[in-house]
Amino acid sequence: MNQGLAAHKVTLAYEQRVIARDLSVAIPEGEITSIIGPNGCGKSTLLRALSGLLEPTEGEVTFGGVPLKRIPRKRFATQVGLLPQTPIAPAGITVADLVGRGRYPHQGMFGRWAQEDYEAVAHALEVTQLSGLAERVVDELSGGQRQRVWVAMALAQRAGTLLLDEPTTYLDVANQLEVLDLLVELEGTTIAMVLHDMNLAARYSGHIIAMKNGAIVAQGSPEEVVTEAIMGEVFGIRCRVESDPVTASPVVHPYGRHHVSPNAR
Repeated sequence: MNQGLAAHKVTLAYEQRVIARDLSVAIPEGEITSIIGPNGCGKSTLLRALSGLLEPTEGEVTFGGVPLKRIPRKRFATQVGLLPQTPIAPAGITVADLVGRGRYPHQGMFGRWAQEDYEAVAHALEVTQLSGLAERVVDELSGGQRQRVWVAMALAQRAGTLLLDEPTTYLDVANQLEVLDLLVELEGTTIAMVLHDMNLAARYSGHIIAMKNGAIVAQGSPEEVVTEAIMGEVFGIRCRVESDPVTASPVVHPYGRHHVSPNAR
């Protein structure tokens, strides 16, 4: 049995609008999983269900084989951290204070800090290379730095599983690589993230879930999922898939309307 996060034949809906039906996934422990697919296909909805923020109308999500509804929310938060899409920091808050909020699930009724809390924040700042910016106001930082602050807050929870909804959105290429490289360095951490860039997903993930229209089209290793046939089915594109000369992972070269596939000549 999967001891991490898993969804079992779940149907997900907002009020009466069904987003996804009969989804079953198991997030491999200790590696990075990317969820890919076109806009509106249900990627973020699946992540919300895995985080416990959205209860399935059918089926169930489990953690360690236990249904989420049977796990106290605060206890679950000590084991699974969530970084939502485009989070907003309170005005004027410093880096250290925002990262420190990641310790909330571990604190008692009066919110007193223990030595473990200070150590967790210091370690999160060090790992994300933010120690020198601890007293800076978050709003004054660059986009890449701000994203690292949010990742640091999630790390301060010391949760073994992290769920990230589009952690590279609005970042330039250098900052995208910076954030993803950081995630790779979190050895032993289970990570599931929504990504729009299929090539970055293939490069940085050990497991990929491809979705379309609220259904899972394929899931498996990058080599199993990032194929010309599956990319065509998921994204509706003609493409060529080759081996990345840098990482040997699959890389997708899409054909536009004005490009002719060499195979079609």
